[in-house]
Formats: sequence, structure tokens, C-alpha cells
Amino acid sequence: MPRSEARIFTSIWKDEDFVALPPGAQRLYLFLLSQHDLSYCGVIPLIPQRWASKAAGMTIPDIERDLKTLEGTAYPSPNPDRALAKTPFAVVDRDSGEVLIRSLIRRDGIWKQPNLLKQARDSADQIESRHILGTLLAELHRLPLEETTSALVVRVVGEFIADLEKGGPYPSAYPPPNPPDETGGNPSDDPSASPSQGIGGSYGSSGGVTQNPQIPDSPVPTDLSARDRKLGTRLPDNFTPSPEMFEWFRKNCPHVDGKTEHAQFCDYWHSKPGKDGRHLDWVATWRRWMRTAEERSKPRTRGTPSAPGSTPDERVTDAIESGRRVQAFIDQDGET
Repeated sequence: MPRSEARIFTSIWKDEDFVALPPGAQRLYLFLLSQHDLSYCGVIPLIPQRWASKAAGMTIPDIERDLKTLEGTAYPSPNPDRALAKTPFAVVDRDSGEVLIRSLIRRDGIWKQPNLLKQARDSADQIESRHILGTLLAELHRLPLEETTSALVVRVVGEFIADLEKGGPYPSAYPPPNPPDETGGNPSDDPSASPSQGIGGSYGSSGGVTQNPQIPDSPVPTDLSARDRKLGTRLPDNFTPSPEMFEWFRKNCPHVDGKTEHAQFCDYWHSKPGKDGRHLDWVATWRRWMRTAEERSKPRTRGTPSAPGSTPDERVTDAIESGRRVQAFIDQDGET
């Protein structure tokens, strides 16, 4: 059941981490909280094109900038001070096309309501990102279960945690932004080691920082996990036709503007959210796209086909002569 309302506590304006955000990042956070497709476990499809259309003058680069701020990667320096790093407000997986509002279950009080908690558990089955699944598991471990007297809540949370742990191990919930300069310098990967101290469940607090997922260098990964072999992968950011693909294109798509169609292909699939944006064979998908473009771009003929190899001028002359013959037939018929 989609959400029809969003809860925003007045205490958010007393949270030092949230108040420290620039206006654009604050707006995007509140915007995401109020979206109908934000699930009860805090995950929403990554659709910057749609989000940018919801405010006059807003652009996709604006959304990307603010999203990087929320995920903690918009640092002025490539090597930020680890002591000043913040636990992300949002965890973004551009590979799966998903965004997690990290503290939603805890901050919104969803964990205290068994029916909503069950919906959150059910919606977690749709999450594709292992990074987000690992973060969600870490957040569930942080729930202050000692504050509830409901045995049902404790049981459902325990079952939720057990479900997620079956799919582990996961990537670190909050990996550091850059590899350490020397061994032994990693901060703790356990977020409970530095629990949130923010007000209202904390929207952002001391801890590690997420980083952008790594994109495979090859257009067709050969070391897929069992899950990816079943569900497919997202289109790599650096997807480029190989020499063999170029040769196939030259032979099969003579009427297609290859540069334009390839750009449209990449834009379409990079913006496709969730499981619909995954394929097992991106080269085959690319070929199908180009075949469709060829069918769409081929010259069309109407009526009687012109002689093979005729020029546009010759086709116009043929049409005029045909008209004269029809008119002559009409005139002849009128004289009888």
C-alpha cells in the first residue's frame, strides 16, 4: 500500500547535522520523505529526472549535487578528515537505481507499529542493492528495543533481522570515503560502536561515509554473482561499443545515426529504476535497440514502389506522370 503522508518532526530543526546541510540538500531530503513511492523500509527508486521536474528551475545536476551531499560524498577535498565524516542521510546505489533514507524506520517510529513494520519487512524483499540491504540490517540492529513493551514488535524485528542475515554477508554499511593510507587505520564498520546522538532519532550523525559503487570496466561482466546471473546487471556507466559491435552496426544499421541512438540507449537504461533496468546481456539488448532504430529510420514508400535506385527527382517525375495518366483516363471517359 503506497504511503499517503509523511511525518516530519519539528525536532529536525534542532538536529545539528541536518541544520548544517545546505538548503538544496535539506529540500531534497524533505522531498524524498514525502514521496508516495518511498517504501516503509525507506527505499525509493532513483529517478532524478522526475524529481527535477517538481520545482521550477530545478535541474538534474542540482539533484545529483544535493544527493551527493546527503550521501556524504560531496566533499570539497578528495581526502576528507575522517574525524569529521558523517553517517549518511541517504545511501545511494546507482547500480541498482535505489536510494535508502537511512533512519526512516527508526526516526518515523515505524518499528514501534507491528503492521507498518511487517510492511517494511515485505518491501525489503524488493531491494536489489546489497549495499542498501547491509545498511538496513545495521539500522535494525540499532533499534532501541528496550524502549518497547510489545513482545510482537520484538518478535517482528527479530524475524526481519533474521531474514536479512540469511542473505549476508553484505558490504560494509558505512565504508570510508577513501582507502586508508596505511593498514590499521580503518574506522569501525559497526555503526553501533558510535550510536546516533542526534535529536528525534537523528537524521545524520557521527560515523563513516558511504561511497559511490564501483562500475565494472567491461560492458559485459564475466564474474557475475549467482544473483546477477539470475537477475542481470545494470548498464555500466562506461558502456561503449566494441570493434565487433561497430562492425555489426555498419552492416545492419545503415540508416541509423549511431552516435545519437547510442546516447539515447544509455540515457534510457541508466534512468530505468529497479529490476526493469537490469539485463543479462547488454550487447544483445543494444543490438535489439539498434535493429528497432533501423526499422524506424529506413525510407518508407507509399503506393507503387519506385524502381530500385531511383532518385528523389525521378520519383517526383514518376508521380507527375502517373497523375497525368489518371487525368487523361478521366478526360477520355468524359468524351464517350
